[in-house]
Amino acid sequence: MIPGVSPAEMAAYQNSIKVLSNSPEIQAVEHRKLGVVQAVFRQPGSLTLGDGRTLSVDARCLVILSEKAISVAGRAHSGNAGQVTLTLSGHAPLVFQLPQGGLAGKTVTSSL
Repeated sequence: MIPGVSPAEMAAYQNSIKVLSNSPEIQAVEHRKLGVVQAVFRQPGSLTLGDGRTLSVDARCLVILSEKAISVAGRAHSGNAGQVTLTLSGHAPLVFQLPQGGLAGKTVTSSL
């Protein structure tokens, strides 16, 4: 439910959102019009993005992927060792050094 949105506007909005995964391990959605994927990895794993692309991580984290950048946040109190290695089909692996202590959970972004 979105306040102030007509049924036609809601239908158009729903058609722009695609659920990529809704499992206990990974929850992920894609906003097709914006070209953005948001994913919660509750454990290391891989997510099929479509068009033969896959996003893989080696630690629990939150990911926002756009055409130009990838943002990663370690989940506060998740037990991460302070880094996440992310692999996106067609790109070299990216290693994100995640903030610890009082900054745990802060987002780190890298351009593609």
